[in-house]
Amino acid sequence: MNGQEREYFLLAIDKTAYSNFLVWWGPNDSGYTTNIEQAGIYTEERINSDRSYYDNDECVPVPLEDIKLLNTVHAATYSLHNINQLNVLDKLRKYKQK
Repeated sequence: MNGQEREYFLLAIDKTAYSNFLVWWGPNDSGYTTNIEQAGIYTEERINSDRSYYDNDECVPVPLEDIKLLNTVHAATYSLHNINQLNVLDKLRKYKQK
């Protein structure tokens, strides 16, 4: 990583579970978007500063480099391919069982 801190998008499991698209947190913990270009980018330091807030049953950090694995241009559909690429199927199933 050339000394650079890893960066993440935050997938909103609670919103994605009932959408046709993957839903991302907006910048600065504010709002949601299905457009990956409008999603917030969160540093590993920020996520680790409050892990229970940024990585829980309703939210999961997704490394920026993993986004290239999705079938997407701007908005990624809620598809089995995309869910499997992000390794979030178990979290989605668990959330829907609540």
